[in-house]
Amino acid sequence: MTEVLAGRPPTALPRTPAPQEQPAGRVVPQVLGLGVEEARARLDDAGFTVVTRPVRSRRPEGEVLGATPSRRAPAGTITLSVATRRDAGRAPAGR
Repeated sequence: MTEVLAGRPPTALPRTPAPQEQPAGRVVPQVLGLGVEEARARLDDAGFTVVTRPVRSRRPEGEVLGATPSRRAPAGTITLSVATRRDAGRAPAGR
């Protein structure tokens, strides 16, 4: 190797990139597609408080359709959007 580099000026090695900082907060467990009770248990175990919001859907009743926030969150509340087949909080039409 010395023979190959003979007569060439020294070359600096590239710098190692600085590590990417992670956003503050805890990782929110993946709960999409789970039943609401299993999702609640996973989030409780991770130290989050859980609030549910019913969403009219053709998906099976009780299935988690979304979580907010969904990736990282400070210790706090996670809102789960949960499938329901009926209009939550609304009176049937004609009554």
